[in-house]
Amino acid sequence: MLFSCGKKAPKANFDSVVKRAGVVDFLNTSVGVVDEFIWIFDDGDSSFAINPVHRYNEPGLYSVKLIAKNENGSDEVVKEVDIVGGDREDLSGHPSFSDADGYLIAQNEIVFVEGSPFQIQNIRGKALVGFYDTTNFFVDLGVVSANGERLSQSDNNTYVFSSPDSSYYFKEQVNWRVDGGQRYPTIIESRQTAWPSISGIQFNPTIDRSTTYTLSLNGLPSDADAVLYQIMDTSGTVLLSREENSSFSSYNFTSFELDTLTAGLAKVRILAYNYDTFIVDQRKIYFVNEASTEAAVEIK
Repeated sequence: MLFSCGKKAPKANFDSVVKRAGVVDFLNTSVGVVDEFIWIFDDGDSSFAINPVHRYNEPGLYSVKLIAKNENGSDEVVKEVDIVGGDREDLSGHPSFSDADGYLIAQNEIVFVEGSPFQIQNIRGKALVGFYDTTNFFVDLGVVSANGERLSQSDNNTYVFSSPDSSYYFKEQVNWRVDGGQRYPTIIESRQTAWPSISGIQFNPTIDRSTTYTLSLNGLPSDADAVLYQIMDTSGTVLLSREENSSFSSYNFTSFELDTLTAGLAKVRILAYNYDTFIVDQRKIYFVNEASTEAAVEIK
């Protein structure tokens, strides 16, 4: 509860900060002894939180109402929040296509036996799905699954699945199901594609920002359209990403590129991918198959 002196009806007030992808942080600045807050977001949703965070799925001008109540009365205030469609958010660390209306990504994350770049120690499957609306927000698609495994819906309306071990990974076929929504129909598609094949990474465990750093595979990838060479922080956020076609097996990061990095522990990753597309209701959906491997490094 928010407090001030005296036993009077509260005075409702709030501020708001609009972030990317329709997310708004609401800051309650009401005055008085308050027993209950009611937020009405003008999109069919409401909240009883003191300082809610709300995501709008469509752009527009919304009249947000806050009601503050106590035993002596209530007060309300209405303020407008302007949600504007912006640049499309990429699915960080994955291939990006400027004409994509949606992505269905199936990834095999591979760990090789140390010292044996062609001997697989572990492999696990991951899946990621994101479809855009006409103003570049990710949309709610209901239930989404890959080969029978249900993906979890994230706060930004992307869908993810990550196998905890090698009991689940992608082989020759992916059976996708998307319930649909936000003008997308139900999608049931089976894609049978040769998976990208890669070997272990050749790398220096120390990245010296003052000179060139080479990241390479032990051989050319196969069944790949292109390869991403990436440097990430320890949480997996991509710091640098460069793409080469599959006729190359390495990339040289220049000192100019590396100078943007901060010293500390990090990871390097090589991700090979191929893709296919199909059109549904005049929207272009990309099916992307990925194979990746990574290693720990230190940036100095």
